[in-house]
This record gives sequence, C-alpha cells and structure tokens, in this order.
Amino acid sequence: MKNFIIFGKPGAGKDTQAEIISEIKKLFHLTTGGLLRAEMKRGTLMGNEIKEILDRNEFVPDHMIQQMVMESLVTTKLLDYRGVLFNGFPRTREQAAHISAGMKTDLVIHLDISDQLSIERQLRRGAESTDPRPEDLSVNAVKQRLLDYHAKTEPILQYYGDIAVPMVEIDGSLPANQVTRIILSSIEGT
Repeated sequence: MKNFIIFGKPGAGKDTQAEIISEIKKLFHLTTGGLLRAEMKRGTLMGNEIKEILDRNEFVPDHMIQQMVMESLVTTKLLDYRGVLFNGFPRTREQAAHISAGMKTDLVIHLDISDQLSIERQLRRGAESTDPRPEDLSVNAVKQRLLDYHAKTEPILQYYGDIAVPMVEIDGSLPANQVTRIILSSIEGT
C-alpha cells in the first residue's frame, strides 16, 4: 500500500487533483477539510468546538486533527484501496512527524502557486460556490489563511526534505489536466 500527500497553498488545486487522482489510482482520499466539515455538520461536541476555532480563523489543534485522521484510517476498509492520498494533512511539522512515525510516505506532491493566485482562487471559490466555505468569503480571512500557511505549513516541505521523502513540485497554475498528467506520471515512478 502506497501513501501520498498532496500539498500546497490554499487554492492550489489540492481538492480538485486529489479527487481525480484518487479515483484513477484507486486511493483512499483522506481530506481533513472534509473530516472537519462532516464533524461540524454532525453537531457533536467536537464539531461545535471545531466550528468555534475555524470561525476565529485559527488552525484546529494538532491533537484533534490527528485523532480524526487516525479514526478515519481505522474505520476505512483500506484493503479496498491501493493506498492513501492525504489532502490537508499534515498541516504542521508536529503532524508531519506524527504521521512519519507511523507510516512511510512514498511521495509528497507539492502544487506550487503564487500568493496572488492563491488569494484570487480562494475569493473566486467563495463567490462562485453555492455552499461556500466561510473562510473563502472575506479578503482578510483569505489573507490570514495564507499567512498561516507560510508560518505553519510551508516548513513541512523542509521537514520532508530533511528526512529524504521523495517530492515532486508542480506548477499549480498550469491547466488542471496538465497537472493531473504530471501527478500521475510522478506516482507511477514510486
């Protein structure tokens, strides 16, 4: 079983690519954004706490994310899949160390876009969606997410480089079908 991480700034195309790639390669698409939204929708105590945290434009604490990811992995019939595609996890160095301690990562897929394109895509997603993410509706929230990415998430690239995890960097501003072809080719090489 192979494990892949798709990584990039908000608006880089991670969700779009992860959905396509997981379908084609028969990978379990584990998206922390989806886990968080599902937990909030259920209205659980944890879901309400997550909503309060996200409403403040803060990161959900590592221990909560790690718990949700591990529960998802345990409750999914992973034998039905050829591997796992992590999308939105890890988001901090602590989460990266946690996952590295428990499993091998075969490839980190880094979708790279400019800060300006990240902001534009997030705001467009917020404006065009029939069910927009609250964090995509405000210029200030979008800019804060980008600052958080640079401070907390971007250092993960260095972490994976330090522990010699194979990584491919892809220009996320390319047309989606080109990005998909590059990702598929990179996965085939693992």
